Amino acid sequence: GNDIALMHSMTCPVLFMPAGNDPLCLKPQSSEFQAMPNKNSKSIPFEDMVHGWTTRGDMTNPNMKRDVEAAMDATREFVQLYLK
Repeated sequence: GNDIALMHSMTCPVLFMPAGNDPLCLKPQSSEFQAMPNKNSKSIPFEDMVHGWTTRGDMTNPNMKRDVEAAMDATREFVQLYLK
């Protein structure tokens, strides 16, 4: 589909953080992710979360808070690697 074509056209490093209910193509074990042209791309799945958890999550839920904080840390680290 168009999503796969878009993934395979991205030449810069891309960070995916798919939730458990997000498409398999966004997860590191998928052939679609493995075929991305930039091998510095990264996928960190958060299988216990549902789509939208980083922006719409309930931060009073300890698991949600844990994963939102982990996602923000991973984003900061990824951006610092490639935006210099």
